[in-house]
Amino acid sequence: KDWAEHKAKFLHRLNSTTRIAKNDGWGDFSICTTTPCNPALAEIYDLVIKRKKKTVSRDWLDGIGDIGLAWWLCDDGSASPTAMFLHTEGFSRKENEIIAEWFCDNIGKATVVRNKRKNQYFINIASWTQIEVGRRVSKYVPECMRYKLVPCDENRPRKSNGRIRHRSRREPLFFCQ
Repeated sequence: KDWAEHKAKFLHRLNSTTRIAKNDGWGDFSICTTTPCNPALAEIYDLVIKRKKKTVSRDWLDGIGDIGLAWWLCDDGSASPTAMFLHTEGFSRKENEIIAEWFCDNIGKATVVRNKRKNQYFINIASWTQIEVGRRVSKYVPECMRYKLVPCDENRPRKSNGRIRHRSRREPLFFCQ
């Protein structure tokens, strides 16, 4: 609720409103923030929506910036003491590969992991990349969502510099050069 209210406050110029709705997914309720139609959002809509479906592209990823990455992590991220994930299960394997490649090219190592039980994919952000993600986004993450940032020990021994871009838990899909 605090996160949805933070976003609504930030987006006040768009006349955003927040409401509580029944949730058919995880949890009993969802906090929904909506805005009325606004011509200023048309360019973003055209970049993100293709054939009435949200679609990943390099142009979209290149345009999110650090605040967009922070909000994405707050909306769809999760963390444990040693791991950080982006729950991108709604996207195809190919789209997850685009996301992981974008991370490799712009921030650090990330991998595509397949949930075999559900035949869906999500992003695992590598431990050293978590440090860089935290540096970039922490000033945009409100207190109510700070639990999504992984505390990382920058002084721990580092693994060799080989980069695996995409993998399942057991077998790599392919390697970066």
